[in-house]
Amino acid sequence: MTSFTDRAGRRWKHTSYAEMAVRTAVGRAATEVHMRTLEAAGVELVIVSNSPRECPLCRPWETRVLAIGGPGGARTVEVEHGTRDDEMVPVRVAGSLDEARRAGLQHPNCRHSVSAYTPGITRTETARPDPEGYEAGQRQREIERAIRKYKRRAAAVTKPEERTAANAKTRQWQSTMRDHLTAHPGLRRLRAREQEGASNLPPEQRTRAPGQPAPTRTAPSTPYVQAARVRSGDDGTMGEMTDDEMGTAMRAASLDDRDRNLIASELDRRYPPDPLPAPAATGDAVEDLLADLDDALNPLPVPEEWGRSPAMLGSPTTSPQLWPPPSGAPVTPSRASGSPGPRHGKCTPSTSTGSTSTPKQRAAATCSTRRRSPTASTR
Repeated sequence: MTSFTDRAGRRWKHTSYAEMAVRTAVGRAATEVHMRTLEAAGVELVIVSNSPRECPLCRPWETRVLAIGGPGGARTVEVEHGTRDDEMVPVRVAGSLDEARRAGLQHPNCRHSVSAYTPGITRTETARPDPEGYEAGQRQREIERAIRKYKRRAAAVTKPEERTAANAKTRQWQSTMRDHLTAHPGLRRLRAREQEGASNLPPEQRTRAPGQPAPTRTAPSTPYVQAARVRSGDDGTMGEMTDDEMGTAMRAASLDDRDRNLIASELDRRYPPDPLPAPAATGDAVEDLLADLDDALNPLPVPEEWGRSPAMLGSPTTSPQLWPPPSGAPVTPSRASGSPGPRHGKCTPSTSTGSTSTPKQRAAATCSTRRRSPTASTR
């Protein structure tokens, strides 16, 4: 089954009906969302657009002011001026939006739209009926259906003479189309509507012969495809995207701060930061604090100072020494000079401290508790 007849006696092909239904539903949904937005903003009046070649159902409502809600019927209302406070202006309302819809406005395939009406600001123009243009447009639709009819016949017949006759009828109706468009310059030829199938299908799906391979399609803009996945995906979409796909999406200008934060959060989940090193376990809070201060205040040597002893930095007259020193060589750590050498967690007795110092002072003079190696990053 390729077609059906509706309750009004009109015969529809499945592709044509699906195209009409989708176009009409999308248009009505967009209008309904727009009306809800205007109501939330306090707008109560809308105006109908002036579309060329209007149908008899829409003609009485063109350029008319309608109320979004309230009762039907034509009336004059007093509303406040759009920009002047406490100034009331009279507005002629043709009826309510629901009333106009029941009378035929926004019927299937309707091209009319509604927009906000600002009292005292929006200018209403006089609608110019165009019944001749409407009839010319309907005649064009009839010619298009005839062209599709004989193209289908030429593709279905098996005898060469029948195919020749169908192709001749197709050329005859195409000639009729050219004459019709010449007589009505306001119309334009829509060749997609002369092909078999819905007019919004890709060209290769409308004209490809049975068994013919589909041509290679041009890939859409990759950054915006990946950006659309980020914007319209659910909670599991980010986990399904690869690192390269998220990097590609970041190049799209359509992403906002929320979308970029989603990508950053997913990357943080995949690559968590390294855990902080374990704190020093000397048991002395003062020494632990001093070790942290050493790490923060004593910078590591710059590349020009590599290979020189910390004691020799700034002393060009002294012969350079390798650092760290060879195994077995004496090491004299100097915390005041910013020594990057390792600090050991063991305390060694010292004989250089004065006899008057306390045991804790003598131990602090030689006891170093460096928490991390010199090459480790500071916290």
